[in-house]
Amino acid sequence: MLAIANATIGEAVQEAAADGWLNAAIDGFGCSWAFWLATGLAVRLALRAAPAPASGWDLAVGAASLAVVALPADHIASCIAAPLAGAWFAWRAGPDDPRLRAGALLLAALAADLVWVNAAMVVAGAPIEALDARASAWFTGAVVHGNAIAFLHGGGGFYVARGCTSINNIALALLLWFAVTRSARPRMRRGDLAVAAALALSVAALNTGRLALMSLNAQTFHLAHGATGSPIFDAAVTTVSLAWALWDVRKELFDPVLDADAGPAGHDRGLESAAG
Repeated sequence: MLAIANATIGEAVQEAAADGWLNAAIDGFGCSWAFWLATGLAVRLALRAAPAPASGWDLAVGAASLAVVALPADHIASCIAAPLAGAWFAWRAGPDDPRLRAGALLLAALAADLVWVNAAMVVAGAPIEALDARASAWFTGAVVHGNAIAFLHGGGGFYVARGCTSINNIALALLLWFAVTRSARPRMRRGDLAVAAALALSVAALNTGRLALMSLNAQTFHLAHGATGSPIFDAAVTTVSLAWALWDVRKELFDPVLDADAGPAGHDRGLESAAG
């Protein structure tokens, strides 16, 4: 978690200095509130993991991660160290400690959201941006050239940037879904993939609708993309992500007997324990 803090605190302080603490807080201090919620849930999973002595390899991986974090390029170095450390401790935890394993995988996912999603967009961003532009134009009939969309009414238009693509928003939504579901039920189950797919489609629909609204004219563009529309859209993505995540773990939330760590037969074992 030190690597995640090292990669985010600097940007958070800079945004607060530039926009004021209140505006920076509304914007999620340079990340998003979904990201910070996922970070808190990762810490919660680690604290609830079964205590176990650290091995020599554990200490070595921790020391190496600290050394990488201390490099001058702290942001990139931290986001390299975090997924490697997360992968190591997820492998070390194995099936015997699902909370530690889930927390370690969530740590790796947090680092992926910080750097590797953006890195992937640098490589493959152009066709993804163009695909989003054409998806919105399919509903509105707007003229599209690559990732550029012309306004339907009035002159001008806009470009679909990386931060406005469906993939970027889906990645953040899946991060929040994974954090919430693994916090309530550390073990994955087959139905999780179907819920993740439904969440991705929901966020893609929200993003396409927003781009379609932005393409009407300059006024709707500034409404949907400005100081009012952007926080509303972020809140909508967060709400949809939480709704799907809570639906996915509804049994664990409302059944006090269900053993979230026990797998498919956990409920029966919990009943037997209670009866005994």
